[in-house]
Amino acid sequence: MNAKHILPIVIIASLFFIVSTRTETEDENVIVRLPKGAIKGRSRTSANGSIYYSFQDIPYAAPPIGQNRFQVPKSPEAWEGILDATDNTKACIGAIPDNNTSLNINQTEDCLYLNVYTPVNPDNISSLPVFIFIHGGAFITGYGGYYIYEPKHIMDHNIVVVTLNYRLGVFGFLATSDGVIPGNLGLKDQHFAMKWVQENIHIFGGDPNKVTIGGQSAGAISSSYHMISKKSGGLFQNVILQSGAAIDTIGFQENPDKYAFKLGNILNNSLDVMDSKNLLALLMNTTTDEILAAAAQIPFDGNVDYVVLKELIWCPIIESSNLPDAYISEPMYDNLQNGEFKNVSILIGFTDEEALSFLPGIPLEEIAQLFDSDPSLMVNDKLHLDAHNRSIVGNEIWKLYTENTPFARDLGALVRFASDSLITRGVIRHADITSRYVPTYLYQYSYGGDRQKKKFPDTGNVGHSYEMVYIWDVTGFPDVTEFDNVMRQRTLKLWTNFIKYQNPTPEDDSLLQHMIWPKLEPDTSIYLNINNTFSFGSNPRKYNEVKNIFDEYITSPLATY
Repeated sequence: MNAKHILPIVIIASLFFIVSTRTETEDENVIVRLPKGAIKGRSRTSANGSIYYSFQDIPYAAPPIGQNRFQVPKSPEAWEGILDATDNTKACIGAIPDNNTSLNINQTEDCLYLNVYTPVNPDNISSLPVFIFIHGGAFITGYGGYYIYEPKHIMDHNIVVVTLNYRLGVFGFLATSDGVIPGNLGLKDQHFAMKWVQENIHIFGGDPNKVTIGGQSAGAISSSYHMISKKSGGLFQNVILQSGAAIDTIGFQENPDKYAFKLGNILNNSLDVMDSKNLLALLMNTTTDEILAAAAQIPFDGNVDYVVLKELIWCPIIESSNLPDAYISEPMYDNLQNGEFKNVSILIGFTDEEALSFLPGIPLEEIAQLFDSDPSLMVNDKLHLDAHNRSIVGNEIWKLYTENTPFARDLGALVRFASDSLITRGVIRHADITSRYVPTYLYQYSYGGDRQKKKFPDTGNVGHSYEMVYIWDVTGFPDVTEFDNVMRQRTLKLWTNFIKYQNPTPEDDSLLQHMIWPKLEPDTSIYLNINNTFSFGSNPRKYNEVKNIFDEYITSPLATY
């Protein structure tokens, strides 16, 4: 596959960049004094007409430029005077698709800023629950700004919201295994922002002991990594994972050295290809544009289920436990299996057909022919099966999804496989495992309203990320029917109940159709189907059948599933 297949990633990461420039009159300015200096925020109006306060582009780390480039985040310097925090003006490199001109945002390496939204005047002493949301975008694009993640609906539920930028792509996830260029810089940025929240959120009326982290897609994968990391203790109590988990194969890079040195050799083909210090010195003296141009030339020659994300190479890695700054140092799947993760409550789920959002630009017919001729290509390299077992597993998976009708004659079956292989299988497995240890609530989001129509027989109709319009206010995605707002209110009630009470249905509620959502019991795969009405199901996406096939052949150590 060629570079055109990065298109689906950009389309999904761009979903919330389909915006027009907002024109809002500035209301009351609010001054808040932080340990590093004073900031000026502003008041805004919630969906229900209440006043809330926004503080945007607050520096949570020093700019990762100069000697801080390709290094772990450091504390920012104090500033004089009052910092204007009334708007978003900066995003990380790669954050916004080039074809979007409606946002007055500077994409820059100096991008480690966060936003705080609070329903209470910071002058008041409050102790509200806090939601830290980590944006998605395949680790290569996206940003946390107001014009994408406007929280006016969440504000009516009395929660303090934090969104943030983190380094993306080559700047956030290029690494060498010896730690000369540290791994997981994007995750470490997020972790640094969480520590900032612990130290400062009380100033905005938030309770540092009532923190939920969460995200969608790469943001969910990131949140799952934070659950597993031994460095994140005490920073949060709940986790929300929307369409992503650390054990999804798309969110893990096994060979960081390989791609780091490939990039180095594109920049300078005389470079000693195994010398990390030479590589770092080269990168420190190379412009942003030159690094991006070199990264764009690197082909992905690994197998990622041979479906969609072949160019997704700048991802989290497993670091050596001997490195002092290591954030993830053990296989994630094994960590989960052994209960080696935070004692938190988890809300986790998926949309009913994740792959629909990746379809533009994907040659389904070509992939169908490949899988029909060689089902072993359906088995990811990261499962580390030998050729014999890989062939067995591939054939069993092929028969399960096709029911012996070739993919070429049933492209809907291929779409279902792609959804599960990329996102859903790892999400359900994550929930199944964590339910043995901590309260876990599993959902399938199936409400698409009139904006989502079936594209193939026997598939779902809600693609990756489309539930987000029922949580955030997204310009360009207005409600189509009045019932869309009913579903928004139901979704927000479940999510905010979980943030407040570690339980999405702590009491009987007519808005939620008097539904009580029980915790997932181990080995049951019971899930809540969120649609026009609520219902419960079991064995989503043929999970039990896939698990039986996989578990007969995969062995530890294992990072993904």
